[in-house]
Formats: sequence, structure tokens, C-alpha cells
Amino acid sequence: MHPPTKRSRFEQFVRNLTKEFQDVYVITGPLYLPKKEADGKYYVRYQMIGEPGNVAVPTHFYKVILAEKGGKRHVAAFVMDNKVIDDATPLEAFHVPLQQVESNAGLQFFNLLERAGVSPLCGAISCTLPSPDFFKNKGKKQ
Repeated sequence: MHPPTKRSRFEQFVRNLTKEFQDVYVITGPLYLPKKEADGKYYVRYQMIGEPGNVAVPTHFYKVILAEKGGKRHVAAFVMDNKVIDDATPLEAFHVPLQQVESNAGLQFFNLLERAGVSPLCGAISCTLPSPDFFKNKGKKQ
């Protein structure tokens, strides 16, 4: 068995939120973000797959989370590169303001939600990934 990837551990973090909160809403999507090239200018460059190349491979993925418990709402937004991520990189490295994801995606999330009454998810709980050992015992009877 291969060790769990950063992404699979992140997905498990999200699933674990349902143990802490009554309701959890998750929106995940692709991003095509610019990168500064050698000439000092920013370009959006991404791979195309298929034959002929007709499927765009995103440069990044976002995940926006709204979690509710006891009438309190908490929000967090994350952006991850679509590449292998060093396991030592903490989840906080991918935590970004919700407005940044909205700007990059060209979308507004939870637009009917009164933002003033929402607190950061990573202030209500610890935004850390489950250890790789979590997956070793998954599915075994305790």
C-alpha cells in the first residue's frame, strides 16, 4: 500500500468535519492561475490531455468549506497546486482568504450568507491533516 497523498489526507480532513459540525458544505473546483515567467510577465500555462489535446488540466484546485454548529457558521478556503506536494507542507500553507478564491474563480460563494456573522473555520478547530497512520487503521475493527 502506498502512503496517503497530501490530497487524500486533505479529503479525510474534510470528511472528519462532519464529526465536529452539524452541517458541512464543500465546494471544490479547478483554477487556472498565472505564473511569473523568466521575462517578468505573468502567463496562464496549463497542460492539455487527450487526443487531440482537448481536456485542460487545471494548475490548481480550490476547496471552500462552510461548517455550521449550534447556529454558528465557519468558513475556510484553500488553494492547492495540481502537482505532487511535499508531505511536510502544512495545511495552513494552502489556506487563503475566501475573497481570493472568489476572485480567481470568478464566482461568489454562499452569496446569501451574512458574512459579518461568519468566523474562520481554522479558528474554531485545528486545521491540520490527519496523520498518515490514520489510513493504516482505517477499516479495521477496533
